[in-house]
Amino acid sequence: MLSTVKKIIALVLALAMVFALVGCSNNEEEMSSGGITYVDNEVLVDENGNPITNDNVVDDNDETQQGDNTQQGGDTQQGGDTKPGGDTTTGGVNPEDYRGKKVVFATTILSKTDESGPVVDAFEKKYGITVEEILVGDNVNEIAGKIAAGTNIDVMRTCGDFPAAMAVLQPLTAAKLDMTDPIWNQSIFKYTTFGGEPYCCDTNNNVWTENACVVYSKNLLKRAGAYEPYQYDQQGKWTWDAYAAIAKAVDNIDGLGKGIRGTYIDDGYLLASAGFQLYKFEDGKFINGLKDPEHATAYSKISSWNKEGFVTNSVVDPFVKGNTGIVCGLGWSLKKTGSNANYSNWADIGFYTLPAYKEGMKPGGTSMFKAWGICRGADEPVAAGLFLRYYLDAGNYDTQGAFISPEAEKFFFKMTEGISMDNFHPQFTSGDSTQGITGFFEWDWEGLYLGDPTQMATKLNAMSPSVDKAVDTLNKFVSKNIGIRE
Repeated sequence: MLSTVKKIIALVLALAMVFALVGCSNNEEEMSSGGITYVDNEVLVDENGNPITNDNVVDDNDETQQGDNTQQGGDTQQGGDTKPGGDTTTGGVNPEDYRGKKVVFATTILSKTDESGPVVDAFEKKYGITVEEILVGDNVNEIAGKIAAGTNIDVMRTCGDFPAAMAVLQPLTAAKLDMTDPIWNQSIFKYTTFGGEPYCCDTNNNVWTENACVVYSKNLLKRAGAYEPYQYDQQGKWTWDAYAAIAKAVDNIDGLGKGIRGTYIDDGYLLASAGFQLYKFEDGKFINGLKDPEHATAYSKISSWNKEGFVTNSVVDPFVKGNTGIVCGLGWSLKKTGSNANYSNWADIGFYTLPAYKEGMKPGGTSMFKAWGICRGADEPVAAGLFLRYYLDAGNYDTQGAFISPEAEKFFFKMTEGISMDNFHPQFTSGDSTQGITGFFEWDWEGLYLGDPTQMATKLNAMSPSVDKAVDTLNKFVSKNIGIRE
């Protein structure tokens, strides 16, 4: 007979699978805009038609052009500035008590195939704890099925499927981590705390962090006579409108060839960076993010870019082929094995922080929701906690050569360390499991940019009752899964 935990997991698994089969998501990721500046004969002008001079713009030959302090990123090329092998003993835990134990880790990538291999090996040697890896798909349903079938899993990664992962997680307190350790990303604790206990963790400078940024072709921007993002930022004008101006300029290059477009859109990440989310998380519960009246205004702007025609929503990644000027990407786009692995010339790729919604505002951080937690019924939750503290510490990694350039590596870690708890807006919509629970699919929201921008408020208002039902379902689902350990 299945235990109570396994009955719950099996029920959630069956329900989620029914809905997940119907879901679809938009893998086209990037942006555009209709902007306050435009290019005319390679002269940049402001909204009043006045030329922007070089008086307050860095010259092309200035050494800071390759990224300013922001693009250059952090001051290390080896996994952030945390010290390797930091203190992992917490709450009276003596690591020697766990020597000889085994931690079972459900992972989507085996450590032998990526930069975590040496880290796992070093952990095993240091602590005498064996790590057994189970390869799973990027979906909580598979882990739920394994646990329901009697397989022990101590620790797992949740990637875009939170809060659905609550069906298989137990409170993180079982790992006895020191949650005041500055290495931990407090935002993840904040967004996964229910019943007074957090369920997930991540570090501030994790090598797998997926914070969003922009990447662009330096060559195409140069040919378009467009400034790079950092040059706008130096003037206090790195905004959505400036992003649009860059995209429009590239789209208007004469004789560049068929298929060249200014940008492609990841409207979900762009909106979230400005605080406009489908599901928001406030005071320990999910709420409908469509009720902010500015949400419709912001989304109408994105939709207008598409209507102007300098946006592509092709299912083939046009940026990798060198056919797109500027796009929104995740941190993975800066890795040699990431989304730009097949880009013909990595030196051509520029990168910068996301633009602000308006002048005078600062962009927030956003990403797919990625974190780690302890599974229900885990045989070795404390040993798993020791593993997480070591495995997620970027200081234990040799990341030289993992990124498309040393500058990209510095930028990556600077970006991941610079996200504050009050200015981070993760995406809760991208996992099939979560969509399966709610029956509401993110594409219903994200696909709105393809429609008439003048109808955005009407469409969002019509969609709002469905989102109300979705967040109510999510909150009830979370409530039913709080505090279950065995």
